[in-house]
Amino acid sequence: MTPEVTDVQSTLTYGQSHDTARALFPVTLFGIALGLFLLIPFDGADVDRERRWLGVGFVLGSLALLAMILYRRSQPSMPSIVLSAQGVLFRDISEKIIPWHEIREVGVDHVRATNDLFSTKVTKLVMSKSFYTALTGGSWRVSYVGVEGDPSEIYLSYLHKLPFDEFQFAVRSRWHAFSRYAVGTPPPEIPLATAETAQPSRAPRAVAAVQRVRSFAPIAIFADLFQSSTRAQRLVMVVSTIGIMGIVSNLLGVWSTAAQDKGRASAAEWRVRQEKFDADRAATEADQRRIQKMWDSTFKCMDEYWKLHEQGQYKGDPECMKSKR
Repeated sequence: MTPEVTDVQSTLTYGQSHDTARALFPVTLFGIALGLFLLIPFDGADVDRERRWLGVGFVLGSLALLAMILYRRSQPSMPSIVLSAQGVLFRDISEKIIPWHEIREVGVDHVRATNDLFSTKVTKLVMSKSFYTALTGGSWRVSYVGVEGDPSEIYLSYLHKLPFDEFQFAVRSRWHAFSRYAVGTPPPEIPLATAETAQPSRAPRAVAAVQRVRSFAPIAIFADLFQSSTRAQRLVMVVSTIGIMGIVSNLLGVWSTAAQDKGRASAAEWRVRQEKFDADRAATEADQRRIQKMWDSTFKCMDEYWKLHEQGQYKGDPECMKSKR
């Protein structure tokens, strides 16, 4: 455990946005690969409507997320959680600092979202309902971030992968030092798992709340994301990228499966038959129009002929009859 954790006057930051972007980057590549896989019929069959829309959704959603990641990585990294002598800044719930004297209790809880199979161990902050309402502006928050009640509770670490024991100690030690509700409570003990690695105390120093990086070109951003990722994340990136390249090359006709070749041959034969059918149909329709036009002209001419007789004006056949002789 570093001296900054044990020194209650120092500022600690967790959940950097650059770290979140790096964690989500493999997801975008996998989503694009999955979407393309759904759109390409490797078995030679036609892609049904539901599968096509699902594939388009995966591709567009992943591209949108990728754009957000690239933008976020080009900007200064912002922490989601900041612990300081003034209080707790928890951006998942508010941009306002939660003063230590408003926190009645610091504990541990287990929360989970609707679709979670298992619960997640989190650090719990207990406060009054009035302060919680003022903090959130009265707006609703998901249950794994905060719950309004009497008292109300905030859960700090569900959305972020944190060193739980270290983080719990950092929160409790600062609460014990600065909150009036901690008076008379025993100070937190350094976790056994980290006590042996604790370094000698040094002069306190503040940890920057914003990590700035140089402006990256897109290729440099990709390279930085890859280099700063874990082995598992790199594996997902590499496999997904190979998958995307393979699917795109299949789409461009570089290679194809036997089923696709058979399907394309059948489709080509069907197009030939369809084109012949369309040509025959067009010729038949043209012949029918010609015959219909001829009969229309004939009946019109006959009407003129009989009209002359009915009006007693017949002196000879009308011009239309003469032209047909």
